[in-house]
Amino acid sequence: MKKFVSLFAAVPCAFIFGDGLYCQYNINKGKEKLYGSPDFDKTDSEIMMQRQSIVETMQQLFEMKTIKPHKLKTCFKESITYEDPYLLCKGRDEVLKCFSLLPITMESCETTQFTPQHHRNFIQVVHEHRLDCKSGFQRIHSVSRKGNLILELETIDGKVMVKGITDEWNGKAIHGSISDPLVWYHYPSQVLRRLRTKWLLFYLPHTDTGHFITDKIVQTFKPVHISERELAIRNSLSPPTPKHSK
Repeated sequence: MKKFVSLFAAVPCAFIFGDGLYCQYNINKGKEKLYGSPDFDKTDSEIMMQRQSIVETMQQLFEMKTIKPHKLKTCFKESITYEDPYLLCKGRDEVLKCFSLLPITMESCETTQFTPQHHRNFIQVVHEHRLDCKSGFQRIHSVSRKGNLILELETIDGKVMVKGITDEWNGKAIHGSISDPLVWYHYPSQVLRRLRTKWLLFYLPHTDTGHFITDKIVQTFKPVHISERELAIRNSLSPPTPKHSK
């Protein structure tokens, strides 16, 4: 029985470990995804203004800048999805909550490139950032990251909105995607990235309403209330304050 339980526990652990190795291999050695030349007609100035506003909003999100909630609601569909090699978010509130966690893991994000290429149904943003990431013992290490940001668009009553965001690190297709050589790996990869997202949102600090940066980031645990009696006992046990002689 113990062997069966051990084997049962070893299978998901081996899958998670193997997924991490394959993900890192794909980011570094995978085949770069090509999208061809831009094919969007830029003569419609109103549509181009809406698209440019979307690009600016995305850049502000990555740079952890304050954005008005109304602007986010007009840019992103309520059913929007976001995915990168590690996460898969579904719904506008969930996507914005994940972005609101960036200040916890990063000290700053400097944009060195954010170039949009407009296609008929999506925008490909070639981006590069310099990240000052937080690590243990209050140390900060700097890394550079580049890739493709694919913004899938949908026009609703003349308003252009984002229905899907895909962040392809190093310009490589996300492992487990339809274009991945391991076609059978598509759904297991989605399930794992979905579980990782749920754990991230449950375990790490979060915002009150999910609106990016407009709320102060709060901790998931509540401060312990100390009664007046317990406070008096603690004060009586603390060493007396030394008196300075005149």
